[in-house]
Amino acid sequence: MHRAGSIAILIGILLIVGGLIAGFGLLFLDRDDEAVFFLSFIPVGFVLALGGLTTTLLFGPNRH
Repeated sequence: MHRAGSIAILIGILLIVGGLIAGFGLLFLDRDDEAVFFLSFIPVGFVLALGGLTTTLLFGPNRH
């Protein structure tokens, strides 16, 4: 479970960063509909990263 939590944190961070870069990049190019699609990845990434952090803390690497 610790490994799954670590992977969830990594995927969540990638979703947040990718959503920010793509979303704001498209906003500056005046493509609002596509920007909203990519900006909607940010809350999903946050929830995934938070769940991964909680899982990592609850199931440490030394627990069996």
